[in-house]
Order: sequence, then structure tokens, then C-alpha cells
Amino acid sequence: MSAAMTFWRIMLPLARGDLVTATLLNAMGIWNETLLALMFIQTNDKFTLPLALLNYLQQQQFTGADFGALFAGVSIAILPVIGLYVCLGRRITEGLTMGTGK
Repeated sequence: MSAAMTFWRIMLPLARGDLVTATLLNAMGIWNETLLALMFIQTNDKFTLPLALLNYLQQQQFTGADFGALFAGVSIAILPVIGLYVCLGRRITEGLTMGTGK
């Protein structure tokens, strides 16, 4: 059996839970990269959703914030991450607890 076949038949199925966990945590970090967008994006028409929410909060700070609209925006921003977690939640738990039972 070749090294590539060993990898595809043995190693990859064993590491599937870990790979899903790492992918989800990385996707959450990339989705919420407000600081990086704040440094590089200068025009309002190219703002990411978290950066647009931050800009909205700054504009509303002195006039009385509309927390209903802000909460709606935060809810929209977090929905994809929650959906991904709901779909892959079992795999995440498997990946985090894979090596603890030995």
C-alpha cells in the first residue's frame, strides 16, 4: 500500500473531526475580522458587515442609538456562523474530545 493510499484510507478518516473543528474556528475568525477591515478599507461602500455595524454605532452614539436596528444587524451578521455551528456541532464535539478517551 502506498503512502498516499494510507493517508486517504486511514489518516484522513481519523482526522475528519479535527479538520472540521479547525475549519469552523478559522471561518469564525475570518468572518469577524473587524480590525483588519478597519485598517485597510477606507470607503463606506466597501465596508464588511461587522465594520458597517461599528460605523453605524459610532454615528448613533451622540444622537441616541437605535438598539433595535443595531440588534437586527448583529443578528444578521451572526446567522451564518450559527447555521454552520448547528450543521457541524456534532463533528466539533467529536474533534474536541477525540483524544480524551484513551
